[in-house]
Amino acid sequence: GSLTNLFYSGNMSIGGTGKLVMSDSINNRIMAANPGGYILTNGAGHTIQGAGNLLFNTGGMVNKGIIIADQPKNPLIIDPDAKGVVNRGKLIARGLGGLQIYFGPFTTSGQVSVAAKSTLNRKGDYTQTGGVTIVNGALTATGLIQLQGGMLKGNGTVSSVNNTGGGVAPGIAAGILHVNGNYTQGAGGRLISEIGGLTAGSQYDQLLITGRATLFGGLTVRLAGGFVPAVGNTFTVLTATGGISGRFDPAKIVLPVLGANSFKIVYTANSVVLKVVAGHPPAPTAKPIVTPEDQAAATKVFPNDPDVGNTHTYAVTTAAAHGKASVNAAGLVTYTPNLNFNGMDSFVVTVTDNTGLFGTVKILVTVTPVNDPPTATSASITTKEDTTSAGVTPSVTDVDIATNGDTHTFTILTQPAHGSANVIGNKLFYTPSLNYNGADSFTY
Repeated sequence: GSLTNLFYSGNMSIGGTGKLVMSDSINNRIMAANPGGYILTNGAGHTIQGAGNLLFNTGGMVNKGIIIADQPKNPLIIDPDAKGVVNRGKLIARGLGGLQIYFGPFTTSGQVSVAAKSTLNRKGDYTQTGGVTIVNGALTATGLIQLQGGMLKGNGTVSSVNNTGGGVAPGIAAGILHVNGNYTQGAGGRLISEIGGLTAGSQYDQLLITGRATLFGGLTVRLAGGFVPAVGNTFTVLTATGGISGRFDPAKIVLPVLGANSFKIVYTANSVVLKVVAGHPPAPTAKPIVTPEDQAAATKVFPNDPDVGNTHTYAVTTAAAHGKASVNAAGLVTYTPNLNFNGMDSFVVTVTDNTGLFGTVKILVTVTPVNDPPTATSASITTKEDTTSAGVTPSVTDVDIATNGDTHTFTILTQPAHGSANVIGNKLFYTPSLNYNGADSFTY
């Protein structure tokens, strides 16, 4: 009922291993007397717990300690101003009241955990740059869950995820993580699935998405508990009610070795399924490419398929950064460097056999430098009759100046019709014939 405020002035630094306990009241506040300061929880074992409002839009927070929302009725609210909240310690939501993080920047590289039946509600983006977020209850953001690093795991529910650089691992052991929204995985993201049996949720991991899944990046599959899947076993590791676009990057897929059998990845309109089939994937190889600047070169990809009689298709699945690579039906690769590029480059070719199993090879490229000729531009010289001109520095375009540090010398190729030209100290000089005035020209 009553309003209880704890005011601080400037920055409030909390150390040690004690506890600051707030009762189950929404009217508790820890806030700055003069807006603009920070709450700094510097003690790794220090705890703030309870309900109420931290900051009340009067400052920011850097947390290296432990903040616990553990009350059965009211939430613990972290309400920063524009300085925001940085979590390097632990944020724990374990009460029915939950944890709320209001507007203002928020990033976490520590640990965030949401217990079953508890909630963490974020107004804006939930940005994770490292550490781990464990969700067994519900994590919602009015923006996106921006997974830039670290791990997101658990058996709970999260809102839309943009995974650009982290790992998503449903469950704690085997489990199901629900995405109530869309799931987007970029080149740096990874889905990690553990398989220890045939039953989804209790024996193998699933990511269940109510919206749309846009896939790229990595997929890692691990076996658990000594489980050995048999031919014909299937495991639906991802479903998306709104449909699936894209594919995992073949070069970033890690699958267990199953002896004489292999995992085959099957993409449907709404799911990603791992199916165990007989046979082995190709293990392609190719020699590296060495070519001079501005010159195309070729190499051959060999499938090295242990299963005799298979046929193969070839595709460039990771493009070259500094040129263009293509591969034909026979596995012959052609690489053309970008104009004037020299240095190192690479690309990936995926070889798929007629059973759907695949392997990848990364082809390294060395483009050696070539000394390109400079291009001189026209110069203009003006002088008085019977007077040698002042020296003019010629203008030159040379693509090799930046990379090779080229220097230049100048030579007169054709003399003017009405005078003479020469080069002194890399400057052009023109002397007109006696009593001549008018236009003249020469080449250098």
